[in-house]
Order: sequence, then C-alpha cells, then structure tokens
Amino acid sequence: KIKHMISGDDILLLQLIKKYDKINFSFNKESFVTTYPAKSLKEFFSQRARWASNAFYQRKTDVLFFIYLIDLYLTILGLIIFLPLSLFLKELGYIPLCCLLLKWLTDFSVILKGAKTFDRMDLLKYFIYWEIFQPFYFFIVGIIGTTGKFTWKGRKYK
Repeated sequence: KIKHMISGDDILLLQLIKKYDKINFSFNKESFVTTYPAKSLKEFFSQRARWASNAFYQRKTDVLFFIYLIDLYLTILGLIIFLPLSLFLKELGYIPLCCLLLKWLTDFSVILKGAKTFDRMDLLKYFIYWEIFQPFYFFIVGIIGTTGKFTWKGRKYK
C-alpha cells in the first residue's frame, strides 16, 4: 500500500506495476514534463530528504534497487573516508582514486545521455562541481531522509 506515502508514491507505483508487467518509457520530447526547481538550498535539501524518506519502502518493492542504493551509499561513504586517507596511507595505493575515476566515468555517461535526451548539454559545465559536492550531498540527504525531519507543502514530517 502506497497511498499513505508522503513521498515516492510515483516510483513505488511504477515498481509495483513492474511486478506484474513491463514498463516502457517515452523519449518523445512532447511527452516530457518540466517543473520548477527549488527556490532555496533549504527547500532543495528538504525536497531531497523527502525523496530519500521512502528508502525503506524501496526495500519492500524492489530489493535489487534497494541493494543498489545501499551499495552506492557505502561506495560514497568509502570514498569520503578512504580518498583522504590514501594521501597518508601509501598501503591503499591508487585504489580509492581508481574507484573515484570509475564512479565519475559512470556518472558522466549517464548524465551525458540525459543531457542529450533533454537537450541540456549546457549543464555539462557543472559536472565536475557536482561530482565534488555529490558525495557529501548524498551522504547528508540519506541520513536526513531516513532519520530527520523535513517540510513539504507547509507541513513538517519526521
């Protein structure tokens, strides 16, 4: 049951449908829906925390997707910890740096596909900034979304 969900009802509905049938996506430009961005950083983080708040429901509807999210979370946490440590502990070698570069290449291929699809190649200039900011963002939002409070449509949730 997802009707009581504060957030994620759309993705959870798609995952429930996927159990019984396949899902097709339309890449026709006339089918694209746009929305306005968050007006402030506070609103942005509150929105992302709301999105992350359904993580435990993901576990019930799509175990593989949940495992992917946990794996990504642990990878980012590992990079935050081991990349700086590799500067001091030579035993780590280049493993953290290679992991970081592999992550960046993977991210870039996905973002490039999206930029081409939505005709937003202009956004690629922000890629490196996003890659530097994203591990901390992902880590913080994950914690806030699963343990903290957020505001949505003027109401506070915990």
